[in-house]
Amino acid sequence: GRTGFAHLFEHLMLQGSRNVASGAPFSALLAVGARLNATTWFDRTNYFETVPTGALDLALWLEADRHGHLLDAVNQANLDNQRDVVKEEKRQRYDNPPYGQELPDLYAALFPEGHPYATRRSGRWLTSTRPPSRTCMPSTSGGTARETPC
Repeated sequence: GRTGFAHLFEHLMLQGSRNVASGAPFSALLAVGARLNATTWFDRTNYFETVPTGALDLALWLEADRHGHLLDAVNQANLDNQRDVVKEEKRQRYDNPPYGQELPDLYAALFPEGHPYATRRSGRWLTSTRPPSRTCMPSTSGGTARETPC
């Protein structure tokens, strides 16, 4: 399946863009007193920022550049780095949680087989070094990102 892509894209969206270096969105906003993060759940990903009034222009500029020029910053190094981060989060939160497998068992009991919510969204494919074939992942061949049709 294609589970886990939303979480990976959540991470990639915070890595930088055409005019913003990798990691710079966080450091620029934190330097002016902002707080920001993102979460992914069954059928949504949300991004949120709380910024001081004086940093609103910076936050809006960063958001505009991110939404308009994300693919320019997606490269194999960012993709590999964030895939490793998501894999580690999967290991901590799903594969080896201190409370056992209660959540996966609960989801399996609540949702019928075949329902999108019945399976983990964390991404089984993340355990391999490559995503499954024929995906919506951006291609980074030749060092530049381009969209790959599903």
